[in-house]
Amino acid sequence: MWYSALIGSVALYNTPSRRVNLNGTGSNIHLADFAITGFLNYRNDSEPNDGLGGSYGTGSSIARIWVEHTKAAAWFYNSSGLVVDSCRFRNTIADGINLNRGMRNTIVTNCTARGTGDDCFAIWPSSGTQNYAPGLNVITHCTGQLPFLANGGAIYGGTSNRIEDCLFQDLPYGCGILFSTTFPVGTNVFAGTTIAQRSDLLRCGGYDEGYGWRAALQVCLDSYASGISNVQLSSLNISSSISDGLSIIGGMGRLSNAVAAQVSIPNYGLGASGSHGVWASSEAVGGLMFSNSTVVEYRDDSANFAFKFLTNGAPYAQSIQGIDVSFASVRLTYSTIPGFPYHVEMTANLSSGTWQPLAGSATNATGSGVTFIDLNPPRNGPRCYRIASP
Repeated sequence: MWYSALIGSVALYNTPSRRVNLNGTGSNIHLADFAITGFLNYRNDSEPNDGLGGSYGTGSSIARIWVEHTKAAAWFYNSSGLVVDSCRFRNTIADGINLNRGMRNTIVTNCTARGTGDDCFAIWPSSGTQNYAPGLNVITHCTGQLPFLANGGAIYGGTSNRIEDCLFQDLPYGCGILFSTTFPVGTNVFAGTTIAQRSDLLRCGGYDEGYGWRAALQVCLDSYASGISNVQLSSLNISSSISDGLSIIGGMGRLSNAVAAQVSIPNYGLGASGSHGVWASSEAVGGLMFSNSTVVEYRDDSANFAFKFLTNGAPYAQSIQGIDVSFASVRLTYSTIPGFPYHVEMTANLSSGTWQPLAGSATNATGSGVTFIDLNPPRNGPRCYRIASP
């Protein structure tokens, strides 16, 4: 990629119209095998000063491009099915790559971002014209290192976006992975299932001027009341965190139906005293369930949030507190932990060990108790009930 290079002029680079800046307009665009070297030394977000930008419609690809010394290396919008493969983003004033408004089915793979001035890899469905419903984007097999602001991989909204099989390493000013409601979005807040899986976060979780100490992995609910639901964190190695290993902060929305499976946090707090392996701040609302995970320590400072730790994948069942039986129905009241999913199961024979979920009983708890009414109880023979989660 270094054999063909578009190099900016030092004398002209302070003039926005004279910068190296490639913008897509249309579909079936293919860029490959060259470098962009800018000379930008300040940040002004109102100026066109990204290396790669624009809209790539459908059927487009970007491969083996090296971008450095621009504002963002790549800032895309209104593209569906775009593939960004084997690119290098270095020493930028802002993001390495930002999948902005109207980005759908985008794959960013085998890319590296190092020395960026904002998120290494970001998915942010901001407001504005959305040619495609934002979501189903994936950042995979990528590496983010040493930004001088912000995070490694960040998702700020959209439907069913994923970060997987990545390495985020040495992030002294932010998270390795961040799910956040901080920034305004367009048509899609968090929806579907948001996933971070099979990734290593090493020496992340540094100091952010706006937020203080960030965790290596953080869920931040600080902007809109709808919160974040359906979060899957799995097969993550969060090691040698500078502050907290994993944290839940913000009280502007609920974290619900969130599960962390096979997450390892063996140590934490290399650079900040008072840190925790896992921490929920006092304003956090909802819950996070850990399954088959190794967490050296945790702290919950919120009366409205709960961590639950499971082993061997066993379902977590709360007790039935009350039962009211009539000819027409059976009313069950049972205790819950806010933010966790529950359902009612039944069997006619305890010795058989065969339990069947009851239709219509599934719920995400928003308080400490739930009532379910079985409108079709048996007219003869026994029925046994139990509560299960998830």
